[in-house]
Amino acid sequence: MGRPSTWPATRRATPRGRYSRSTAAPRSRRPEAHRRASLQLPARTAHALVSIWLVLALCTCNRGGEAGDRVDGWGTGSVEHVVLLWLDEPGSRLHVDRIVEVSIELARLPGVKALRIGDPLPSDRSIVDSSYDLALVFTFANAGALADYLAHPEHRAAAEHTLGPLVARMQVYDFALRALD
Repeated sequence: MGRPSTWPATRRATPRGRYSRSTAAPRSRRPEAHRRASLQLPARTAHALVSIWLVLALCTCNRGGEAGDRVDGWGTGSVEHVVLLWLDEPGSRLHVDRIVEVSIELARLPGVKALRIGDPLPSDRSIVDSSYDLALVFTFANAGALADYLAHPEHRAAAEHTLGPLVARMQVYDFALRALD
């Protein structure tokens, strides 16, 4: 099978003086040392390759945070702890206010960077589940901080004494944030 038509070709003289098409590169008449020297990359190409290598190397380095700040080599290591709650008495403002009050207290525990609280946004889209009553989103410094929070006695007491009696169903999603830069 021949080479594709886009393959570089040269024209060479045949022994009878005719020209034939050849895909082989013409032999250099330069000495071997000169051929080896010509294999070096031009300065611009070498500079570009070194720059690309340096950028890739820096992107894989830790950004100066603590060793535990990175999760599986991703991003900043911040962790989101999303809690969706369905109340025993759906729509009860009294129960929502009590859960919000307790959640604000829990947000003061060590390792919690932020707390966001929200109500479901009604939607006609079939892919959206807006049947829950309250959403809590805690942000932690890293996965270790989340583990410490979950084991903290105040968190355990709140889960047992506040959430337990007021909540019919709870769904939790934990994920590590990725840096997009």
